[in-house]
Amino acid sequence: MERNAASGTGASIRGGTVVVKGHVGARTGIAQKGGLIVVGGDTGYMTGFMMQRGTMIICGDAAEGLGDSMYAGTIYLGGSVTQPGNDAVIKEMSEEDTRFLRETLEKYGLSHRRAISDFKKIGSGGRLHNFSKADFELWRVAM
Repeated sequence: MERNAASGTGASIRGGTVVVKGHVGARTGIAQKGGLIVVGGDTGYMTGFMMQRGTMIICGDAAEGLGDSMYAGTIYLGGSVTQPGNDAVIKEMSEEDTRFLRETLEKYGLSHRRAISDFKKIGSGGRLHNFSKADFELWRVAM
């Protein structure tokens, strides 16, 4: 898609690729189970909520709740996030991550949107879906 897309873009995607060269709305990639979502602009709140697998590349900024309660998968964010979601953590970028980003952004004509060095890799901290009664306060706040 050459322009913007609505809320829920790529919801529950299991495979394939969704490319939006503009902005997307709230809950993009909610319950994503595989595949690739590429966004050339910004994304709305709760993007990647309960993500289970797959990959997202967001060239712009993200509203609050990015990656909230995600189980697995990877979100690459080129801009800033208002407030990361519960248990969403920044992870180390590898050479493989950098190569993947460069090749993917070039393939979809988005390499001019953001320098690869601006991107952050976001994944699950693994604390919410490995619940311990001793950490009840963490779980209560997440809900």
